[in-house]
Amino acid sequence: MSHSTTYKQMTVNKANFSQVSWEESDSIALGEGEASFTLERFALTANNVTYAVLGNMIRYWQFFPAQTESQGIIPVWGVAKCTESHSDQVKEGERFFGFWPMATKLIMRPKRVTNDALVDTAEHRKDLPPNYNYYEVLTENNPDVENLMSVYKPLYATAYLLAHQIIANDCYQAEQVIFTSASSKTALLCAQILKAHLGENSQVSVIGATSNRNTQFVEGTGFYHNVVAYDDLSSINSNAKTALIDFSGNKDTLIRVHQHHQENVVFSTLVGITDWQSNGRLPDLPGATPEMFFAPAVYQAVAKQIGLDTLQANIGKGLINLVKTGLPIQMEVLSVADNLETRYLDFVAGNADATKATVLYW
Repeated sequence: MSHSTTYKQMTVNKANFSQVSWEESDSIALGEGEASFTLERFALTANNVTYAVLGNMIRYWQFFPAQTESQGIIPVWGVAKCTESHSDQVKEGERFFGFWPMATKLIMRPKRVTNDALVDTAEHRKDLPPNYNYYEVLTENNPDVENLMSVYKPLYATAYLLAHQIIANDCYQAEQVIFTSASSKTALLCAQILKAHLGENSQVSVIGATSNRNTQFVEGTGFYHNVVAYDDLSSINSNAKTALIDFSGNKDTLIRVHQHHQENVVFSTLVGITDWQSNGRLPDLPGATPEMFFAPAVYQAVAKQIGLDTLQANIGKGLINLVKTGLPIQMEVLSVADNLETRYLDFVAGNADATKATVLYW
């Protein structure tokens, strides 16, 4: 059966992520071996801002190229259904969880790798990080579960990998581990894993640094031994060996922490960049040189170390426990048409409500 594959997609100015526009196209005929997927729902988190900030460095812009070079399409995690197939690798009606554009549709060249998964073998994606090309079959239609998957599955995987790295390195011999942007969901998940491993009476303190408006919320999660507002960073013990896990990407905050703790900063890593406007070249800093945390590379290294099956099982088990215990976060499910631009701009401006998780549907 032949279908019209008209679609529209939201793009952002690569030089100014707060400038949003829409591209539309119609009458795209599928080639042999191609299939069209219609997006149903996707999550919106601070992670999406990080994808934009690192669009050139980690080539996120290349996954779903926009029609205009100056524009970029930010990837999202969510669910889509195959609505037309010219491929023997996927059937119309099959639904998948994975990495999609902010768009109504995506045309892929699917290849089945197992009964439960496929990859996109489109030429422009062949040299990109492979875990982003992996699409998982959904055998049941359960919106509540799919909302949780869309928000938490990619974030939990990053949190687990980061916590695994910190624990495997004995917290880098630090006496305290500071998380900036402590209200972000990935930071919360990582802190939860790390604190549970260390225990309440650990000699290593897990500290969350956040904005004044989020301090009460972060304290209420119980995921940190101590929570401080950014204005009070100087109250943290500067004589203690310190590991800095930076989720904000705020240059000024990073500099303040390094200058306050000086050579006692024994480890410093950049995980997320939610404060994109302060992003820029760092000066020479006292203590450990900040390094970028790239989850796909760590995933491959950990899989080689403990085995892929064990790694996937650990992440899956953690996700199940997360669903059972829950987070003190409200799920909001909104329409793309009425809410995507507004919610996206909230994240870009750093004004998103930390107490909510956002899923949008077409």
